[in-house]
Amino acid sequence: MALQPGDISASIPAIERLLGKPVGSVEQLGGGRNSRVYRVGFGQGETYIAKFYPETNLEGADRLDTEFASLGFLSNNGVKSIPIPVAADQASRCAIYKYVEGEPITPDLVTEGDIDRAAGFLSSLRQLNGSPGSSKLPAASDSFFSLEEARTSLQGRLKRLNTAQGPAPQYSRLRNFLGGDYLEALNQIIDWCRETADDRSIGWDANLAPVERTLSPSDFGFHNALREPGGGIVFLDFEYFGWDDPAKMISDFLLHPAMELEQTNKQRFVNEILGGFLDFPRLAQRLEIVYPLSGLKWCLIILNEFLPDIWQQRASASAGALDQTEAQDRQLAKASQMLQRIKCEYRNFPYRN
Repeated sequence: MALQPGDISASIPAIERLLGKPVGSVEQLGGGRNSRVYRVGFGQGETYIAKFYPETNLEGADRLDTEFASLGFLSNNGVKSIPIPVAADQASRCAIYKYVEGEPITPDLVTEGDIDRAAGFLSSLRQLNGSPGSSKLPAASDSFFSLEEARTSLQGRLKRLNTAQGPAPQYSRLRNFLGGDYLEALNQIIDWCRETADDRSIGWDANLAPVERTLSPSDFGFHNALREPGGGIVFLDFEYFGWDDPAKMISDFLLHPAMELEQTNKQRFVNEILGGFLDFPRLAQRLEIVYPLSGLKWCLIILNEFLPDIWQQRASASAGALDQTEAQDRQLAKASQMLQRIKCEYRNFPYRN
């Protein structure tokens, strides 16, 4: 789509400064919930991705710095199946990446081979522990290294959502959900997790040793991937990349609401990824405790549309108009469904090897 007057003209000068040549065409791509993403064309078939980032995430981290630096680190260490960083500019909040030709991967199109590629990719990140420059990488967004940190993170998210105010009836339903079914489940599940951790001699307050941690995109899955024409997969979105608990990384893949995979594919993923972490012999036991805590977290993340700053980011990144009332109703239903799922699964981990 060629540039139109008043379209994204304010963004073009930053792109041209970074690449040192005039833009020929530009098209805003859908799917980004926080950043604005454009496909930019130049002469002789040159194509890049230009990404414009919000200032910070909820933890104050800089998404531009995190993604650009992490992709540079991974590329320098021979990791494939990722976007290649080209240039970045803090002043304009813009980064340029090589364009990836590919199609979105919907859950019904995921094959066993795709599951193996995903598990293999995450296992390859595990091998970067101790690589030059790895110690300078940050903690992943919303990371935790002890079970107590996971609990306090939940309490912080819950407190923030409880401050959400608005005249629409959805806000009353939000308060009823958080103060009713969710709070009851939260208390029951945390009690169970504490007891189970104690039974398995997994310290509730003990931090994972650095050697037990892993690098994680922290929003990983086929919802953030493209299938290339030759059948390969490129994984996208490293805005939240950094060090994390492997059990949380695995749980997030299994629970991510944007990626409802077949049960057999989830089981295959667990089998494959645990095989890539054989040097962490108690990971399977830890996973069964972290899984319900991650499920409780996802119930709250799903409700981010009630937070004014998050909604503003969604609206800014969207290529079209958004209906906040409709979005909030939809997210409340999804959060309730997630909660029911975790209440059914937390005592009996559904992917036990």
